[in-house]
Amino acid sequence: MFRSLAERFAEVIVPLAEYDALKETGHLLRGPSNAAALRRSITEIEQAHDGDR
Repeated sequence: MFRSLAERFAEVIVPLAEYDALKETGHLLRGPSNAAALRRSITEIEQAHDGDR
């Protein structure tokens, strides 16, 4: 994927807790069993949320 010079050096400011959560999610997605567990959890949360509507 081509990125311009400006895109390669772009910065994003997010709260530390959100950054830590993104790093942890990336870590979990690296392992196949962890990734499957994370996907199951996301599905469960989404289904529970849909039931609230």
